[in-house]
Amino acid sequence: MSAITAWSYSALNSYETCPHRHYRQRVKKDITEPEGEALKWGNEVHKALELRIRDGIALPKTMQKWEPMVAKLLSRTGDSIAEQELCLNEQLAATGWWDKDAWVRAKVDYMLVDGNKALMLDWKTGKPKPDHDQLTLFAAFVFHHYPQIDTVTTGYVWLAHKNKISTAGFERSDLPDMWAEFLPRVRRFNIAYEQDKWEKKPSGLCRAWCPVIDCEFNGKNKG
Repeated sequence: MSAITAWSYSALNSYETCPHRHYRQRVKKDITEPEGEALKWGNEVHKALELRIRDGIALPKTMQKWEPMVAKLLSRTGDSIAEQELCLNEQLAATGWWDKDAWVRAKVDYMLVDGNKALMLDWKTGKPKPDHDQLTLFAAFVFHHYPQIDTVTTGYVWLAHKNKISTAGFERSDLPDMWAEFLPRVRRFNIAYEQDKWEKKPSGLCRAWCPVIDCEFNGKNKG
């Protein structure tokens, strides 16, 4: 099997959580996972915030509690961008989302570019988690796409937890270390595709949250 043509943070995270589940859902595609209420709500929230920031369309009544936060962001100096699509080739140069040399893609929920600084936020509708991996990768995208940017402040906005923000800051000089975190992991990801090897990785998620029912580690198979 040939190597992947392009990857994303969600694909890498899916593979690292369980290679076999990733294979069944994203490669073989013989397993589909129904859209649960949490995922449906998350998608609705992301779309509503995108329309509010990009087009000025009012948030639905069920989401009005986030209007003060959005208004404050839009009042800041700089260019506000919603759902920004960023893509790099294997040489870490900016390229188009659907270009043939696309190697890694990211979609940034909210970005504010102001001179040599940028703010990048990712909306989260679930429970807070102490993981800044995605922020690190997305900040790297910003540095490569915007040569004038020297400092990126990133954050997860936990919308269901009073807009609590988990932040991380990066300088352009951090780029080598940022990529050093990801490149070995991406190599392992590529090797799985090249060798067509997808090991099963038992974890607590097997108990009730895995859609691969025919796996011996799936909790639904244990009485």
